Amino acid sequence: GVISAITKSGTNDFHGSLFEFLRNDVLDAAKWEDNKNNGGVKPPYKRNQFGGSIGGPIVKDHTFFFGSYEGLRERLGNTRGPYNVPSFATRAGTINSVTRPFVLSYPVPNIRQPDGSFDKADGTGQFSDFQTRPTTQNYWTARGDHKFSDSDNFFARFTYDHADQFRPDVNINTGASISTSSRFLTMEESHVFSPTLLARSNFSFTRTNLADVDSILDGYTVPLFSFTGL
Repeated sequence: GVISAITKSGTNDFHGSLFEFLRNDVLDAAKWEDNKNNGGVKPPYKRNQFGGSIGGPIVKDHTFFFGSYEGLRERLGNTRGPYNVPSFATRAGTINSVTRPFVLSYPVPNIRQPDGSFDKADGTGQFSDFQTRPTTQNYWTARGDHKFSDSDNFFARFTYDHADQFRPDVNINTGASISTSSRFLTMEESHVFSPTLLARSNFSFTRTNLADVDSILDGYTVPLFSFTGL
């Protein structure tokens, strides 16, 4: 397939726009796992998309500018679990001093068993709660156009896109921080020689950091993967 994307250009008049889109969990139904493990309590969710654009003349009839920005702020809550954790009886019992810190590092059970208690006969319990996966993205575009004559035109466009997302792991202190950045530069000069002959000269440059993934372990950041493509 062939996909063509055309960026708006400025005109002899100043024009601009603003927008805001909000979605949250107010009208969302609780998922099956929320009803089973959390008493029907839904994890929080909020998504904001906002931005604007502006364009106009620099030199009337000859030089124009156009720019736009879009931001994304999403806080996606997910129910995690249930996970098996040490029971209250296990935590209160006699534990080896070497293993005790590890046992107590687990969260306490919060899911009741069929008999109404939190402990199972095998010394474990079950735990479930919410995790939030935050996503932040900023997208910029700037374009300039210049009209040399009725048959000769030039434009340049630069686009920058950066996004960060944190994906929490089972342990509340661990997770993956994913960051991607892209930069695109395009320039084009077009010349009309006749009604049947058109020449277009293009130059483009692309630089993308595909992924930077870090494991967050008790405050330490460990790079796991990084790649930059041209």
